[in-house]
Amino acid sequence: MPEAPFGIASVPFGELLAAVARGLADGQEMLDYASILQAETLAGFAPRRDRTTGVTVDEDGRPSSHPALTDTRIEFAGERVPLAALGFVATFYRFVDTVIELRVDAHLRKRANGETTLQTAPVDARYQAKYQLPPGQGIRLRAAIVAVPGPELPGD
Repeated sequence: MPEAPFGIASVPFGELLAAVARGLADGQEMLDYASILQAETLAGFAPRRDRTTGVTVDEDGRPSSHPALTDTRIEFAGERVPLAALGFVATFYRFVDTVIELRVDAHLRKRANGETTLQTAPVDARYQAKYQLPPGQGIRLRAAIVAVPGPELPGD
């Protein structure tokens, strides 16, 4: 079977959704990490980190669970104060409502174990030309991924 553009081949729909969800989770993790770094800076003393890995480091740049601290306070009215004391707060972001809409060719495939899966392949100009499909041909699949609160901690 020829490879589809951008490396997306015929895959079960569940795997496609799982890959998108993993990508969103990775993106959320990066957003959260940036906000945590911002909060550390606003607090007045931020731990030093390796610029490449983000791991906290000591004075000599070696990984450490007891990192060196960088004074991030500013001079204000004759005193050194953290930005948080002046009302600055870190901003946290989250993906509120992510809708994935794909135009795909879909068919059911029976696996050796008897299980039936929905196989999908993207419908783009190359795919349409190869299979001589009219414009707009394909199935529209929509899935929404929404944030939900995490589980409560014991004792809360």
